[in-house]
Amino acid sequence: MKILVTGSAGFIGFSLCLFLLKKKLNVIGVDNLNNYYDVGLKKKRLEILKKYKNFKFFKLDLSNKKILFGCLPARALTVKGTLERAFS
Repeated sequence: MKILVTGSAGFIGFSLCLFLLKKKLNVIGVDNLNNYYDVGLKKKRLEILKKYKNFKFFKLDLSNKKILFGCLPARALTVKGTLERAFS
């Protein structure tokens, strides 16, 4: 199973990714790395996550549906509700 985590460079998303990766699950992280707070901190978190072979990261904005759905497997499970809210 592949699990999609939106906001994967933020505090909650990073913590969730790390938890899932340690459980040996495949994680797809998505984040636009905006400057809401320190982008350097977000990049450091991503470097930690990228050490796991079962982690893939996509830098993109969720409002870009074409790119978003082009990079996701058909059966990705969304863990956070961002996608449901963004496209409903």
